[in-house]
Amino acid sequence: MNERIREIRKTLDLSQAKFAEALGISGNFIWMVEKGERALSDRTIADICRVFRVNETWLRTGTGEMFSAVSDDEKIAAFSGRVLSSDPDCFMHRFVSSLASLNDEEWAVLEKLFSR
Repeated sequence: MNERIREIRKTLDLSQAKFAEALGISGNFIWMVEKGERALSDRTIADICRVFRVNETWLRTGTGEMFSAVSDDEKIAAFSGRVLSSDPDCFMHRFVSSLASLNDEEWAVLEKLFSR
């Protein structure tokens, strides 16, 4: 599992310190895990899977895809969170605010434009 932890970190372009910080553990502990000197608890494995959307089967066995699939609803929820936490003057916030103001007829026009 130590090699897969390193692979996750490298894929996400995170240092050991940043990876550990996201999990609320020490960078030194991650260093020791990657060297094979420490084992991960079930809780830390669950945290890695939740925080980084890692497929638990892959993490434990190396079987399957590294990352869990993300549903469209999850993508929309994550994007909505980004919009809501963004500066109201940024383009993304203004654009989504404009979309939220459209009526059904205006949505139909947009659908026609993007259905081509």
